[in-house]
Amino acid sequence: METSSFRWRYHAVKFKINIAFVGNGVMRIATEARNEIGPLLDQLIRQLDVEGSATQRSFFARIRRSLQHARHDVDLATPILELSTTPMVGFRFSNDADALINRILEKAEQLADELETPVQDIH
Repeated sequence: METSSFRWRYHAVKFKINIAFVGNGVMRIATEARNEIGPLLDQLIRQLDVEGSATQRSFFARIRRSLQHARHDVDLATPILELSTTPMVGFRFSNDADALINRILEKAEQLADELETPVQDIH
């Protein structure tokens, strides 16, 4: 298995939780996270399994379980923060896994930006 030195654009996934519970907005973001990041994590977990990268697989499987249980924006804090710390863990990944991780971090960054956006009051 050819591994690359882990070189991905560092996404500083800025995660500030906006604790403004308004209607379905909170549930929508948690659902969106599960729907957009979940399948990518599943792909990554399968890829790491094929490559025999058990430690990395376990790390991302734990994040996947945490994401699956998220029901509100505050529940997203743990999986998204764990994703953002991946570069500091020191794992080495294959090019295929590296590409999946970049896609996952891009989605996580988009969701973090949505959580940072102030909720508009509707009158």
